[in-house]
Parts: sequence; C-alpha cells; structure tokens
Amino acid sequence: MIGLGTIINTAAIVHGGIISPFAGKRFKPEQRASINKACGAFGDWSDPSTVEFLIV
Repeated sequence: MIGLGTIINTAAIVHGGIISPFAGKRFKPEQRASINKACGAFGDWSDPSTVEFLIV
C-alpha cells in the first residue's frame, strides 16, 4: 500500500506529541538531558531561546 509508511510516521509523531508532556515529567533531569543529547537537541528547554539542534 502506497503511503503506509507516511501514515505510520505521522501517527507516531502525533502520538509522541500527545504523550511527551505527561511522560517527560516522570524522568529525572539527568535522564531528560541524556535523551535530549541523544536526539541532537541541546539547551535548556524551559527557555526556548537557548535550545540548539545538532544538524549533521
């Protein structure tokens, strides 16, 4: 089926966007920092002007 991957990817992104505000509070600050580094996002998320993304 053409477009199935796009549908699954879109659903995963929407699901992650809905779940992340609730699940993020359950992690310790050190764990959140590690996850942000693994995703390529650096900075203090409480101040969006300090967030930088690693572009490879």
